Order: sequence, then C-alpha cells, then structure tokens
Amino acid sequence: MNAKITLLATVLLAACAPKEPPKPREAPRPVTVFKLQEADPVKPLLLTGSVRSWKEQAVAFEVEGVVRFVVEPGTNLEGRWVEDDRVRVEGGILARMDTQSYEIALATAAAAVEVAREKLDTARVQLAKVLPAQLKAAEANLIRAEEEYKREEMLYKKEAVSKVDVIRKRADRDARDANVEEAKAQMDAQRAEIKALQAQVQRAKERLRQAEYDLSRCSLYAPFSGEISDVYIEAGGYARRGQKVAHLVMMTPIKVDLAVSPATAAKMRRGDAVRLYVAEGTDPVFGSVYEKATTADPETRTFRISIILKNSRIRAPFGPEDPRTALPHVEMTMPLVVSAQGYPVVEERHCLREDDGGHYVWADPAADIYSVPDGTVLNLKKYYIKLGKRRHSLQGLYLVREVVDAGGLPIGTLLPFDVPATEAEETKVVVAKPQWMLRPGQLVPVLLTKEAPKPGLYVPMDAILPVGEDRGVLFLEVDGRVRRVEVRLLDRVRVYQRVEGEGVAAGARVITDYIHFLQDGERVRVTRTREMKS
Repeated sequence: MNAKITLLATVLLAACAPKEPPKPREAPRPVTVFKLQEADPVKPLLLTGSVRSWKEQAVAFEVEGVVRFVVEPGTNLEGRWVEDDRVRVEGGILARMDTQSYEIALATAAAAVEVAREKLDTARVQLAKVLPAQLKAAEANLIRAEEEYKREEMLYKKEAVSKVDVIRKRADRDARDANVEEAKAQMDAQRAEIKALQAQVQRAKERLRQAEYDLSRCSLYAPFSGEISDVYIEAGGYARRGQKVAHLVMMTPIKVDLAVSPATAAKMRRGDAVRLYVAEGTDPVFGSVYEKATTADPETRTFRISIILKNSRIRAPFGPEDPRTALPHVEMTMPLVVSAQGYPVVEERHCLREDDGGHYVWADPAADIYSVPDGTVLNLKKYYIKLGKRRHSLQGLYLVREVVDAGGLPIGTLLPFDVPATEAEETKVVVAKPQWMLRPGQLVPVLLTKEAPKPGLYVPMDAILPVGEDRGVLFLEVDGRVRRVEVRLLDRVRVYQRVEGEGVAAGARVITDYIHFLQDGERVRVTRTREMKS
C-alpha cells in the first residue's frame, strides 16, 4: 500500500515539475550570390582605336609651268622606286606639266655643249699643231738672224761694213728672239685657254644635265604607293615650284592609335600581336604594336600606343555567297553624252572596242544613269557604232571620240569601263569599286591580345576556392542550402574566371561570401545578387 502511494506521488511530482526549454533553431547565413549566365568577355575588353595614315605627303613639282594633267581624288597610285640612279619601279604619274619650254631649254643646252666642245677642239688643234709650228719658225728665224749678226760683226771688225749694218743685224736678231718668246707665251696662253674652255664645256654639260632633269620633273610621280586624298590644282592651272599639287596618303600598311592606362602600356611590348574588329560579324584582323609613346598625355595621363597592320581593299560590297561575286567586275561607267561642241562622244580608251565587225561598245540601255551604286548588275549587249574624226581630252583624264552613228543607242545610255574580253554578244557585269578595309579617321575596336577569351560561364575570382592549379570549388545556393561543386578553371579575364563542371549551368547562383567557412548543406539566405560588370 505504501509502495503504491510512493509511486503515485512520484508520478504527480514528475508531471508538475517544470519542462526544459527546446533548443533554438540555427538562423540561415545571409549571403550574396552571383547569377551565372553565358557571357562573351571580348566586348568589355575592347578599346577604341583611331585609324591613322602611316605616311602622308603633300606632293609638288620641282619646276613650274602649266599643268596638263592631274589625277582625280580617290585614285590609287603605285610608288616610284629609284635606286642607284636606276628606276626599279616606274610608279604612277600623279600630274603632268606642259614640256614645250623645257624641251626648248634642253635643245638649247645641248647646242651649247656642242659649241663649247667645238671651241675646245679648235683650241687643242691650235696648241697641238699651229702654235708649235709658229714657234719652230720663230726659232729658225732667230738662228738665222743670230748667224747674220755674227757675220756682220766679223765684217765690221775687218772694216768691211759700217757700224750701222751691225746695229741693224743685232736689232733683227733681238726681234727674232722676241718672236720666239711671243710664240712660247702664245702656247702658254693657249693652254690656259684650253682649261677655260674645258670649264665652259663642263658648265654647258651641267646646264644640259639640269635641263634634262627639269624636263624629267615635268612628270610628277607618286613618291610612295597610296591614295590621292586631295587635289589642289586642276589641269590648265599654273603650278609654281614647290606649290602643293595633291595630297598622297599611304593606305597600306596603316596604323591605329589608341590611348591606354600606364598599367596596360607597361605590359605591352613592341611586336605584340593584337586583334582588330573592323566590322561586326566578320573575322578579326591582326596587327602588332609598332610604337609606344615615351611620355603620357599631361591631361589624361594615358599613353599612346600605335598598332600597324596590313590594309586591304575589299572589292565587293556583298558577301562571298552572293551570286554577284562570280560576275566580272567593273569600277566605273560613263554615259553616252553630247559634248560641249554639240556632237555625241564616247570614251575612247576605256569604252571603245574594235573587232572584225568594226568599232563597238558594251551598253545597258535599261540602266539608270543617275543611280549606279556598288553592287548594280548591268545586262550588257554589244552595239556597233560609227566614229567621226573629232576627238578631244577631258582635263587630261579621259579621251573622247565623236560618234556619228550610235547604232540605235539613245543619248544617256550607260557605258561601262574596261569590260573583260568575251566572244559573246551579251554579258553581265557588276559595278563594284574596291574600298579600303580601313581609312584614316575611322574608329575601330581593338583587343590587346593575340588570342581572344572564349565565351562561357564566368564567375568572380573571389567566389572560387582554389584546390589546385586548374581546379577550384564553387558553393551554389540551391533551395536555401549550400551545394559544394568542383569545377575546372579555364580562361581568366580581369577579375573573372571561366569555369566548367557538373551542376554548373546558366541560371545557377554562386555564393560569393564566406567561401572559406561554408559547409555543404548549410542553410543560407540570399540578401543580394551581383551581376557581371563590363
């Protein structure tokens, strides 16, 4: 009985005793995450460069006169190369001057050389033959006079002749002696005259050489290969010595200047390869560092880096898959027009052709002469025409010929230049003048590395826990908990690293805080989301 009472009391006391408070649940760790997404890191790395000409020059004549021909702006010319006074590459003619006055000067100088040479030859004959003979005669006369004087003196001693006869013979001897000295002096004077005439011949030769040089300078050649950007004088104008005629710009190679920070400039070395993205959707072109500025810009504290690369001419304004690419190309057209003299004319050197049937032109009567942009396809037919005798030059650029029978072609019909030879009666061509890939003043994106980083998943460097040279650990936030994943470390771009690994895909949220303390499965709470900065 007592035992039952004791057991009951124990149960009641236990029921009435205060309960222990439950342990508090651990709060999730507040974290910042970075949302993964496919990224192309090239664009944020691009710098803007300004295209500059590597070399350019205002070209002028060394002589003066009336200009008969000068090229049009936009003309590309090959540079003239002269080495050891020999023309290795003829080069393109930039302008041509009237040569008549210089041809007259050359002929006059050549005649002056001949006259000087004749005088020199005459003086040499005098010295070699005439004067020695005169000296020899004078010496013979002196010997005779000396003998006669001695004979007269002996006769005088014998009182056979008078004193006057002796004096006369002595005077004759002295005169003959003077003649000998005079002949010798004439020979010395002739030698001096020959030297003077030799100098005159040399001077005449130099004048002839100058006249030849002046005449050769009536044709103005491009000093280097390039494109004419400006023309300052037209055909018919008078150009003075040293006056600018045209401005020549070297188009290849070409350089690109860009401003970089001191840190970037310090990393770059002369010859380092770089990428240039000339046009969107096209492959990059490669250049190399050509020059680094010695001092920084005092206002921006940046350094100028010059990149040099080969420029190229892009012929067609359409892609390689376009069917027009396979057609023959022509660069220029000129309509059949009426000249200022009132008769129809055709360009003789570029449009006019001849075969067994006579003279003909290629023409597309349906083409709009007022709108022929690059890429226009011309449907050409062969038209035989009859020519007149009249012809004249247009500013020295084009030679036009009178047309007396246009073969049914109306005035204004479009005639293309330099159609490729064909036996067909009909053909197609496309109008496409080559354009330079890069032109001075153009802006172009530049990547200062040879290899471009690949697109992919990039995460901040501070979100990666390294576990090896090319491996690391990421902590992902998945449904409020930490998931630990191992990844491979690939390209590095600034503060971002491209990664690959299982479970790492676009849309995943990478934790960037407390990466050294996080545990797999730990509860977390996202307080902020970071984005990739450009």
